Amino acid sequence: MIRVRAPATSANLGAGFDVFALALKEPFDEIIVEESDEIELKVSGISEGVPKDRRNVAWRIAEELGVTARIEIFKGIRAASGLGSSAATSAGVTVALNELYSLGLSKEEMIDISARGEEMISGSYHADNVSAAILGYFTVVKGRGGNLRAVSIPLKLRVAVCLPEIKVSTLEARRSLPEFISLEEHKEDLSTASMMVYEALRGNARRFSELMNRGIAERMRKKFIPFYDDVKRAALEAGAYGVTISGSGPAIIAVISEESSGVERAMKEVFERNGISCECFITESGEGVRILEE
Repeated sequence: MIRVRAPATSANLGAGFDVFALALKEPFDEIIVEESDEIELKVSGISEGVPKDRRNVAWRIAEELGVTARIEIFKGIRAASGLGSSAATSAGVTVALNELYSLGLSKEEMIDISARGEEMISGSYHADNVSAAILGYFTVVKGRGGNLRAVSIPLKLRVAVCLPEIKVSTLEARRSLPEFISLEEHKEDLSTASMMVYEALRGNARRFSELMNRGIAERMRKKFIPFYDDVKRAALEAGAYGVTISGSGPAIIAVISEESSGVERAMKEVFERNGISCECFITESGEGVRILEE
């Protein structure tokens, strides 16, 4: 029996669409796998909207690896939140099954398998969330299969998360992005992303986070989150270094200092003043999938 903890993740971080992601210390899923003659699946916790049959990504991962197991998932990450709920399942199950059956997979092989599991469900291959879920902290990923390369930079960030009670379709959010962008837009996002990696390597959390405040994906997707500009303005005025949409949303993340207080409250007040309930909390960057018991 193997028990693991798989973290929530926040992808894109402004200019790093489908390339950057950040693992969060909380929330998280816990997953238990045991040897079995067939694939068995049990899902509990915050599981509304999570398939509990062979449509679940966990089932697809087991099939992809060619193994059978009893898989029990306790969901601590809300589905369709923008916080990498399915990526946590994909990464956690892949790591757990690799350990249970001594498959000997490398980290990059596990990232690719996890991303392929996600692709079977969503129809789109993107390894940003699963890279952060497996490697932890701030990650950069490119390619797929044998060409996949991923790195983790142990950047320590304190993060305020605001999760409004609204629905954002990942498919619609991806469709909102332009097929082509101008040369100026490309230069802006490329230079911003490059500087973010530089600041992460330097451990400069403030400058890294200030660079999060721009990016094509945010500009195109903010229309799916009512009052987004007002929420972002309130967070920045309350002292946040940087604010952006987490993945395709609706979660919004704000990087704050150790001394900051009130940023999450400022974001929450904007939503609630406009009749939208939301959950806000403070977390921080953290490690990837962790084996708790074997």
